[in-house]
Amino acid sequence: MRHLFLILLGLFIGIFGTVMAISAWQSGAGPNVQRGAMAVLAHHSAALRADLEAGRCAAATVLPHIEAMQAVAAHLEPMFLPTGDDASFERESRAFRDVLAAARGIGSDDCSAVRPVVGDVNAQCRSCHQIFR
Repeated sequence: MRHLFLILLGLFIGIFGTVMAISAWQSGAGPNVQRGAMAVLAHHSAALRADLEAGRCAAATVLPHIEAMQAVAAHLEPMFLPTGDDASFERESRAFRDVLAAARGIGSDDCSAVRPVVGDVNAQCRSCHQIFR
């Protein structure tokens, strides 16, 4: 009786372990990096808009958001490829990085200089999302 119990227990543990391993393998086995990247970009984009609306347009306020977005944008291809249309994605991500690079050149604390930059960043986000969402 004791041996039968141990055999059944071993079978149960083996089946349970196999099911867990297959589940982990099928789930992609890792965090959803794409959602995390988009959440970071959305946060900083919203913060830029909020700063603009509140009249906080100093370079010291705006540039940290731009720099954080640049850090994420530098790694878009490894996070998202393959997409099915890799050439378009690479073109859109390159354009996004170009917009962010131009945004770093903001030398004025005047909101009238920051407004078009924020508009360009948001326009590039929309452009990519229209294709790949």
